[in-house]
Amino acid sequence: MLQRASAAVSENVDHISTAVSSHLLVCGSKAALIDASVAGCQEQLCAGIESSLGSLDLLEYILLTHVHFDHLGAVPYLRNKKPDLKLFTSDSAAEILKDRDLLAQLYQQNQEVSQAMNADFNFSPAQWMSYFEVSEVVGEGDSLDLGLGVNVRVLDLPGHTSDLVGYFITPDQILDAGEAVGGIFGRAQLSPAFCAGYRDYLKSLDRICDLQCHAINFSHSGVLRGNLVPEYLSEAKESAEKFYSQVRSRLRASETPKAIAQDLLGDWQAGRISPEGPFCNTQMIVIKDMVDTVSRELATTVDRRGSKHSKKDDRSKS
Repeated sequence: MLQRASAAVSENVDHISTAVSSHLLVCGSKAALIDASVAGCQEQLCAGIESSLGSLDLLEYILLTHVHFDHLGAVPYLRNKKPDLKLFTSDSAAEILKDRDLLAQLYQQNQEVSQAMNADFNFSPAQWMSYFEVSEVVGEGDSLDLGLGVNVRVLDLPGHTSDLVGYFITPDQILDAGEAVGGIFGRAQLSPAFCAGYRDYLKSLDRICDLQCHAINFSHSGVLRGNLVPEYLSEAKESAEKFYSQVRSRLRASETPKAIAQDLLGDWQAGRISPEGPFCNTQMIVIKDMVDTVSRELATTVDRRGSKHSKKDDRSKS
């Protein structure tokens, strides 16, 4: 089943739901939050943490899956309230967060969403950006010991973005990997999200299948549990392959990437796969990035074929 409401997922993991995001709170003798929503939900997220833990003081870590505005917006609010709160990211994400221009962009996106949600957003750009100093870089093979036998294993899972890492919680067998698993909005309402690389995205899905997860968190829709997990992962891969095939056919028919992306957004909205309101533009960017990814791979394939033909021609002349 898809658990949308805030509630326990397992003995060591709680699910915290906000208006636009879904989070895992992992608890041993220390606690870790995976991702941090948007600034417009910062108070709601903090209240959920306090409801689960009794106090924000018991939260030790924020574990970031990747650098997108809707996964880190509440980091400044939480670190302002608890200054010793540690922020863990991948090495690539840590490098991205050093880019002041990008941070300014993330600030603006969170400010705009806060305004759309009629939520308070009282940080200046400089204040907000100052809270993204990374405490520790993590990557493939690393493990965070939260005490009482609870561990969080780090997995490199590129495809949605190049900087994405997933967090696999043991002994509970629960995964949070951002949009490395795509999105789910209901029965047969799946959305692929290979913004940075189609082949990498499929490999990451294959790897996630091998984990034999008991539950998977979806960043914007809840926690999928039980026998539906392997079924979803199989369908997610099929959904990505279908999207790729459709876009490739349309590109070969000389349709422009922009026109394809616009049509697909309309299809997703009609199927209620795409959110309305302030996140509609975000979904358009995701679709456009995927179309561009297919376009790049198609161009690379053509270049390789052209190179092979050129080498054959050269050999025939010698």
